[in-house]
Amino acid sequence: MNMNKISKLLLSFLVSIILCSPGLVAAAGDYGLGDAQAQAQLPTAIGSSSARTVTALIGELVGIGLTMLGVIFFLLMLYGGFYWMIAKGDSAKVDKAKEIMEAAIIGLIIITGSYAIANFIFSSLKPGA
Repeated sequence: MNMNKISKLLLSFLVSIILCSPGLVAAAGDYGLGDAQAQAQLPTAIGSSSARTVTALIGELVGIGLTMLGVIFFLLMLYGGFYWMIAKGDSAKVDKAKEIMEAAIIGLIIITGSYAIANFIFSSLKPGA
């Protein structure tokens, strides 16, 4: 086993865990879309007055999407770990399992990073921020 690859995989995993901590991922309220909605003079509700606001709907969709991506990451890590366990020392299967896990970690880092960048940009565009 190459210790350099293992340390890179472990470091990637730890970084993804840190980036996914609730304090960093949690967004405030309407994901910063309320001010943009007011400036664009968009309707505040879809349908009747008792309906949810547009920003709340978009925020819920983003939250659902991130939740689904987290579940997919977990399932890929579980699949990669299971594939590694049943490899029985076959180096080709072990390498395939590592590739699956590395791809899942890289995907999670990209998604979390893009969310963090978008959240930063939208919060910076708020008037008075």
